Amino acid sequence: MAETVVRQPTEAERHQQEQANKSAKERNAKATKDAEAAVQSNTEERAKMNAEVMERQEKSKPTPTQEENDKAAAGVTIEEHEYDGSPPQGQTPEEAVAAAKHYKQPEDSAQVGATRHRPEERQSKPAGGAAYSTRASTPKS
Repeated sequence: MAETVVRQPTEAERHQQEQANKSAKERNAKATKDAEAAVQSNTEERAKMNAEVMERQEKSKPTPTQEENDKAAAGVTIEEHEYDGSPPQGQTPEEAVAAAKHYKQPEDSAQVGATRHRPEERQSKPAGGAAYSTRASTPKS
């Protein structure tokens, strides 16, 4: 029966393994620190964007407003809507902020960026002059 001999590492091999372990721990610590910094940065950026969205929502209101809906239900024709706080069509919020420096604020002038329609322009007619039909008529039995 042959005996198995277990070879003991030399002092140099042990020292080399310790150095390898130490450098691996340092790499892991650096990677952990970088990952935590990235998570913190993303959290701050997300909080900033959420705050901007909330601020924009607080400044805006629905169009049409409930009052305008109530008036329309009562038969009042509303030719101009109240300003809802949104940027003019075709502009990003950033462009609207930059452009706002060059015109009066919406509170000072009605409907910045909104178009005005004359009552005769609002009445759309179907092609061919036919009248609209909202329901299919069914013969009564």
